[in-house]
Amino acid sequence: MNGETNTKLQRFYRDAHFRSKMGHNCLWSNASLLLRYCNGERYALPYLDIGPLYGGPNLDSDFLNRLEKLKEEQSTRLEPLFTWRREQYDPASLRLAIDRPDRPRLLRVDPYILHSRHPVFPPDHDYHYLVVCGVVEEEVCVLDQYFGFKGMLPYELLEQAVFSPAISGIGEVLTLELCDEGDETPDMEWLNRLFYQKLEAYLKGSVLIDGVHHDYGLQSLIRFHKELPLIFSSFFRQHQTREEALGLLSRRINIFMTNEREGMAHYLRHHADFLPRRAADELAALLLQSARKMKQISYALTKAQLRQEETGKIIAKIMKICKDLLFTEIEVHYAIEQSLYCNRWNNRTT
Repeated sequence: MNGETNTKLQRFYRDAHFRSKMGHNCLWSNASLLLRYCNGERYALPYLDIGPLYGGPNLDSDFLNRLEKLKEEQSTRLEPLFTWRREQYDPASLRLAIDRPDRPRLLRVDPYILHSRHPVFPPDHDYHYLVVCGVVEEEVCVLDQYFGFKGMLPYELLEQAVFSPAISGIGEVLTLELCDEGDETPDMEWLNRLFYQKLEAYLKGSVLIDGVHHDYGLQSLIRFHKELPLIFSSFFRQHQTREEALGLLSRRINIFMTNEREGMAHYLRHHADFLPRRAADELAALLLQSARKMKQISYALTKAQLRQEETGKIIAKIMKICKDLLFTEIEVHYAIEQSLYCNRWNNRTT
């Protein structure tokens, strides 16, 4: 690797600052950092959603798979903007792969191993992706926008997390490659069409995934509010302890809506040239307002864990927050209607 590339990567790591989570999970939230390094953050649009998706009270791994399937269908409907190179390493070859890389890469780890050193990582045996930017004196330069970590981790500790027997896909390293490497100007026509497809899907109130319709946008929140008691009973039935059920429900709610909204708001403010600036800023502000209210639900669940609150009291508290959330979502719905109307009018007059 040449010194110029190394210097660029070092500068990227040094100057990296975290924005709102640019995606519903750790993969896409941290992939946006890789896109930023390639001057391609605009390409994150296929993996950001303007509306929440709801498929029933379980909010289980099948729900997460449906979310991922939706992203894949949106991103491959037209020409892909970037691709992933997936590689598996053993302990001997991993060091060579991340010691002096030519670009940042995603590493698959067990966050439980890292929790002992940095509590920001959850004490859960589950796979997680973070960004590595090289090794300096037995310390790995790590960025993790999803959990908000920027710092050095001992190589030995990170190696343990990569090859933990408690996770699948051990030794996996992902490299992001732009399909048009070197071209810093994204296909604006492609992005423009995709953005308005997302707005139209929101107003339609449903999306088709694997031949099945799922509630989307305002309609999904109406049903979420209505089925809250079912969601609670489903989670309590699936998990051994009440604390485990509430903790997982809090995380799934963040995935369900909060992370998506924050990422799309950032995108609208920095990359949405296909909307008038004022309209983009107003919609971004509403999305952030909606995300903050959904975070209140997560906070309420966390407090309920700590205070051992009764289930009925928790549900009543969250129902109240949801009512406020629905009023905000009606404003989001109206703003999207206006944006689509203006776009259709402009297309008719040009």
